[in-house]
Amino acid sequence: MPGRSCPLARRYSRKRQKRSLNDYDFELDRVLSWLRDEGAKRVLIEAPEGLKQKIVAEVLPALSSYTVFMSSKPFHGACEVGDEEAGSLGVDHVIHFGHLQMVARRFPALYVPAYYDFDPSPSFAELDILLAKGGRNIAVAASVQYLRALKPISEHLSEKGFNVMVENGKRTKAPAQILGCDYFALTSLAGKADQFLIVTAGDFHALGAVFALNRELLQLDPYSLSWKKLDPTALRSWVIGESYAWTKLEDAAKVGVIVGTEPGQRFLWEAEQAAAELRRSGKHVDIISASNLDPAQLSALPYDVLILAACPRLPYDDADSFSKPVVSVFSVLFGRPLGLRGWLNGNDLTVKSKQSSGIVEQGFSVKRVEKYSTVRDPVVQAHGSPLPYRFKRLSKC
Repeated sequence: MPGRSCPLARRYSRKRQKRSLNDYDFELDRVLSWLRDEGAKRVLIEAPEGLKQKIVAEVLPALSSYTVFMSSKPFHGACEVGDEEAGSLGVDHVIHFGHLQMVARRFPALYVPAYYDFDPSPSFAELDILLAKGGRNIAVAASVQYLRALKPISEHLSEKGFNVMVENGKRTKAPAQILGCDYFALTSLAGKADQFLIVTAGDFHALGAVFALNRELLQLDPYSLSWKKLDPTALRSWVIGESYAWTKLEDAAKVGVIVGTEPGQRFLWEAEQAAAELRRSGKHVDIISASNLDPAQLSALPYDVLILAACPRLPYDDADSFSKPVVSVFSVLFGRPLGLRGWLNGNDLTVKSKQSSGIVEQGFSVKRVEKYSTVRDPVVQAHGSPLPYRFKRLSKC
């Protein structure tokens, strides 16, 4: 809702132990208290690659009274879990660093976001200049580790007379949080906000936000403390790559539909629907399950084109890592590029999800797609109309 000023101050200003700035908060007091209260004995640690060195140096020594296993798996997001690994090791508890929980677990699990604490105030002078010519309603968001920075940023904006706008995501736990596959915290404010501001490192979340919004936004890099302006022209490589893949898909004889087995990436319904649609167009289609979405391994499969029913970002961010064309299953079902955009903003396609015993079953309703696919979109206008739902009409695109 606009003008909520500001739940971030309450959420991210909790009293915590003194630590230096420019560091990650592993919340060791909370971790140790939880393990003690749970009566844990054997513990599995899950974390993304970028945190593992610091966890080995700072966290593992504090857990010396427990039998601890550090998973080598790179946990790219909360959609990835290590329940099978935990079961094989006989652990009784799991600690997951770097994300907030998104899917159900088979083991008691504590999620520690590892907030990165830094002072954004040196960037405020540059921010004021960048915002000066825009409207007064500012939507703010961040990826999970940088959420605490939104409190001082929002306070500064309020002091300057801006109306700070905050919303929740569809699959997120915290206000103003964005994921690589969920930008509803921003897109839900698209009709109300004049300007958009995010705090995140690198291009992954930033490009996804631009794509979901299809509008210009400002990104603060928490390490360099510099602001960057991004607009839809930054997605040129995405559009060109998808257009090439669609050309190859039209002529392909053999198509492999890859369905991910990670609980948060298991789009089985979509995989089966896409396979049926492609078969009706006369193509040979097989469905392949994949627990490891390694581009080299998948590219070695004997198919002309791969349809990915897994992480929705993989066909775009990692397209260059595949030696053959890859297409998102959402684009096959709902037209390009709007199918993916509908998924990322969590609003324009109806999502049905069911969580039980660590399993997520997700499916889309097609009823609202016709309305969505008629939106005037500059990316579509530059590279052709979105595909209709029926794949057999692909040649008319």
